[in-house]
Amino acid sequence: IDGVINEQEWGNAARCALVNAKDGDAPKDPTTIRLLRDDAGLYVAFECFDSQMDKLVANVKTDKGPVWNDDDVELFFKPDVKGNSYYQFAVNSLGVKYEGRTLADSAWRGSWSCAVKRGAKNWTAEIAVPFSTLAMESGKEAFGFNACRSNPKTMETSAWSPTFGSFLEFKNWGRLVMGSQIGGVFACDLRLEKPLPAAGLHTFHATLVNNTED
Repeated sequence: IDGVINEQEWGNAARCALVNAKDGDAPKDPTTIRLLRDDAGLYVAFECFDSQMDKLVANVKTDKGPVWNDDDVELFFKPDVKGNSYYQFAVNSLGVKYEGRTLADSAWRGSWSCAVKRGAKNWTAEIAVPFSTLAMESGKEAFGFNACRSNPKTMETSAWSPTFGSFLEFKNWGRLVMGSQIGGVFACDLRLEKPLPAAGLHTFHATLVNNTED
């Protein structure tokens, strides 16, 4: 986890683009996410293209602060799709972190790691979240999920599954379907499903392959 997205590490990851969180249209500044997993946790890489890299908003300098007011990326997990509890992990372009367990438990601290890197036309973030932090087993088949980005310069928010409002509208999150363990680190089908009210069920399919050597 160093904030650098390279093909050797991420070339076989599941990937998809974020859309405007409010209406599902293409955002002004695109974002691509990539996902990998092993038996310990989930790994997500954000590539945030930005037409105003020299104006990135990065006011929060201390962990557990409101990084969502800055240029930031966020992950949301809902292990119990029928309940109201969720986990939130966010990081701004300085690498300042926030994690919370529902709005009522913002003081919660969990074990996770992240790193960011700024480039000429984009900034990137790599995030690793252990399944143990989410209080769930690595073999869980599916859970509620969303990946989001805030871009205060353009007053735009984007998400993998558009929420048509706040990121916390978890009824509009999608599902991350993990697939089954085949061997090695993990070679499995990783499927992202999201309900779009105007278009029905959309599914994203990818196959993760094991690049480790014996």
